[in-house]
Amino acid sequence: MTLATLALGGGCMLSNISVDKCSEAADCQAAFGLGSTCDDGYCTDPAACDSGQACRKQFGAGACLAGLCQATLPAPSEVPVAVTCPAELREPADLGTLPMAGPGAPLIIGAIWAQGDPFDAAQGAAVRLAVREINNTGGLNNGRKLGLVVCDNAGPDAAASDAERTALNEAALDYLAGTLGVPAVIGPFTSRDALAVVNHMLAQRYPTLIVSPSATTPQLSAQPDKLDPSDEYGLFWRTCSSDELQGQVLANHVVPRADNMAVAYSNDPYGQGLSNVFLLNRATPPVGETTPFPFEIGADYTSLVGNIEAIAAPHPPADGVLIVSPAAADTVAILTAMSTTTLASKAIFLTDGSKDAQTLLDSSLPAAVKTMISAAQGTAPAVPTSPTYAQFKAELQATFAVNADEYGFMANSYDAGWVVAYGVVYASVAGDGYDGRNVAEGLAHLTSGVAVTVGPTSWANAKLALTTGNKEMNIDGVSGPLDFDSTTGDAPGPIAVWKVNATFDGFDIVDVFVP
Repeated sequence: MTLATLALGGGCMLSNISVDKCSEAADCQAAFGLGSTCDDGYCTDPAACDSGQACRKQFGAGACLAGLCQATLPAPSEVPVAVTCPAELREPADLGTLPMAGPGAPLIIGAIWAQGDPFDAAQGAAVRLAVREINNTGGLNNGRKLGLVVCDNAGPDAAASDAERTALNEAALDYLAGTLGVPAVIGPFTSRDALAVVNHMLAQRYPTLIVSPSATTPQLSAQPDKLDPSDEYGLFWRTCSSDELQGQVLANHVVPRADNMAVAYSNDPYGQGLSNVFLLNRATPPVGETTPFPFEIGADYTSLVGNIEAIAAPHPPADGVLIVSPAAADTVAILTAMSTTTLASKAIFLTDGSKDAQTLLDSSLPAAVKTMISAAQGTAPAVPTSPTYAQFKAELQATFAVNADEYGFMANSYDAGWVVAYGVVYASVAGDGYDGRNVAEGLAHLTSGVAVTVGPTSWANAKLALTTGNKEMNIDGVSGPLDFDSTTGDAPGPIAVWKVNATFDGFDIVDVFVP
C-alpha cells in the first residue's frame, strides 16, 4: 500500500491528494507515521525505515511497517504473515492504544514463549508480574511505562516442533526486533528455542538483547552472540545456571557412582548438553557403566524403553535410569512405557525439565507410574527460602493464581523481567536511540557497587544507582545472587536435589549445592 492511498483522520492527506489542509504536525504523524510533518498546510512523507531499530534511532521508538515508521503499535491484521506475532499478548492490556513515541509513550520490550504450555505460561506470569510491579512503582527512570509484547513460539496446544517451531521463533523475533525494534527480548524458555533465536538474531543483525531465564544448555555459554567482534558484550544473557553445574551435581552427588545407568536424553541442545556433562563427570573410576539412549520428543517411547530393557552384552543391565527431558509430559510418557516392564523397579532420576507439578504429580496417573515418580530424585535450580521469594510467591499467587513452588525457574523468570528493566534504565541515560548493545552494557554493571535486592521496594534506589555516579550496583535476585559473567552472560546459581512429597502434591528438597 502506498501513502497516496492512506486517509488522514481530521481532513489532512498527502499534498498530492486534493483535500483539506493540515494544521499541525501531530495530525500528520498520527495519520501517516513518524517524521510526517505539516508543511505549508500539507503532510509530508513519514520517515523511511528498514527496521524498527531505524525508527528508534531517529525518534526513540516506532514500528517499521511497509518501509515507514509508524507511531502506533500495529494491529495483528496489519503485519505481514512472514513476521507475524502469533497469539500476541500485551502488558499492559491497553498497550495498543498508547503512542509508540513522544509524550506518554511506553518503552516496549519483547518476549517469546509457548503460551499454550503450562510451564511456559507459569514462567511468563512471573515476567508479567515484574512488568506490572515496575509500572505500579513509578515506571522507568524517566517516568515512562514499560510495555511488554509477547509472541508465541509453539502454536495451538504448544504442539509445533522441529522446522515449524524454528519458523515460529524466527517470525517472533522478526516482529519484535525487526518490526518493533525492541531493545530486549525475554525468552525463549528452552535451550533449543534460545539457540534458534540467537542464531536468527545474528543472521538478521538485530541489535537486540536476549535474556532467557531457563535455557540451560552449556552450548549457550560458547554460542557466538556479538554482531561485531569489537563489541564489548554479547547479546545473549541468562538468569539461570548453565547445566555444567546441574550435570556435575547429578554425577557426583545424586546418581550412585557404582550403579550401571541408562541415560535417556532428548536429542536436542538441552538433552545433549546436560547428558554430556553427566557422562563426562562419571568418567573417573570407580564407576558403573553408563549407556546413553537419545530420543526424539514425541516419539514412540515404547521402542526407547524396549531398547533400555534389552541392553545387550557386554554391557551390564541398568540399575537405574536417568531421564533428561525438557518437558514433564514426555517424562511421564516414558515412565508410563517403563511401568509394565522390568524397568519399573529400577531407580529413577530426573532433571529440571521434569519439575512441573501439574503434569508430573497428576493424581489421575496410573498407580504404577505414581509409585515410580514417588521414589525418584531430581535436580533443578534451588527454590529460594528468602523473605523476598516469599513475597514474590504471594504476589504471583494473588495476581495470576500461580504457585511458584510447582515449577522450576519461576524466580529466575521474575528476575529476568527486572534485569531487563535495569539494563534499559542504564541504557536510556545516553538518550532514546539506544539498542540492545547498550542494554547489555547495563547488565555488566549489575555485579558491583551498592547492594540492591530485586523487586519493587528497591526500584527507586536501583534507578538512582544506574543513572548517577559510576552507574552500577550489585543485585541480589529473588532466585539468589546474580553474579553475571559478562563474557558468557551466565549467572550461576545453586542447584537443589528434590523428590516428591509423601502426599504426592508437591516437592521436598533433599539437598542444595552452591557453585
